[in-house]
Amino acid sequence: MWKTNRTGHLTTWGANQIAWLRIPDDSPIWQKYPDTSSGRDSPHIELLTLNGGLGDLAGLFGNFVGFGAIVLQPTSRGSITLGSSDPFAQPLIDTGIFTSPVNIQIMVEAMKSARKFYSAPVWNDYVLDTAVPFTEDILDDDEAVIEVLKKLTNYAWHLVGTVAMLPADADWGYVDPDLRLKKVTGLHVVDASIMPFVPAAHTQFPVYVIAERAANLIKRYWAKSEERVKSCDQVQGGLSQLFLLQNSTVTI
Repeated sequence: MWKTNRTGHLTTWGANQIAWLRIPDDSPIWQKYPDTSSGRDSPHIELLTLNGGLGDLAGLFGNFVGFGAIVLQPTSRGSITLGSSDPFAQPLIDTGIFTSPVNIQIMVEAMKSARKFYSAPVWNDYVLDTAVPFTEDILDDDEAVIEVLKKLTNYAWHLVGTVAMLPADADWGYVDPDLRLKKVTGLHVVDASIMPFVPAAHTQFPVYVIAERAANLIKRYWAKSEERVKSCDQVQGGLSQLFLLQNSTVTI
C-alpha cells in the first residue's frame, strides 16, 4: 500500500504519543525504597500508545490498541561476560530485569497508569475489553500483575553500561571522564556503552551529546599529540646537529 499510494502501516511508526509520568512523592513506594529519579522534575515511567500490541495475540482477531510501559532510570543491573576463549563467540548476556525490587513496583504503577488512561470516557466506544494476559481480574491484583510482569517483561532496546565511565582512579569502570579506555593508549569509546546508568530519556539524544563532547576531546588529544611530535622533531633535530658537530673536524 505504501508503494502504491503512500498509505497503510508504514505511514506511522506505531507510537504517536508518549507520556512521561512521575510517581507522587507521597507514594507508599518511597516509604520503602529511595527515590530512583535524578530529581524532583524527573519522570519514573514512560508510556507509549501503540497501534496494536506487544503481547501474544495469537488466536485473537480484531483491532487492538496497546501501550509500552518503560521503567526509567532502572536500578536493576545485568551483566555481560565472556562465554569462550574464542574472540568470535557470542558473549553471555543477562539483562538482569527486575533484579532491583523497586523497579517491579514502579512497573506495577505504570500498569495502573495505563489502565487509568484507557479507562477514560473518551475510549468508551473504542476499548471494549482487555486482552490476555492482563485481564481485569489480573489487573485488580498487584501480586498477580507482578507474576505476569516477571514472565513477559523484556528490555527496551536502550541498553547501556558495558564499558561504564567512572573516575580515572576508580576501582571499576573502563572509561575515564575523557572517554579514554583505561590502561590503553589512543582509544576513545563514544557510544551508549559508557553511560553508567540509563538516563530518564531515550538514549539516542544523550549519545549525540557524548559525540559532541568526544569530538572536542579527541581534537584536543590530537592537538597535544602534534605538539609532542613537533617537540620530538625539534629534539631529534638538535641531537642530529650536535652529533654532526661532535663528528666534524675543523681545518684551519
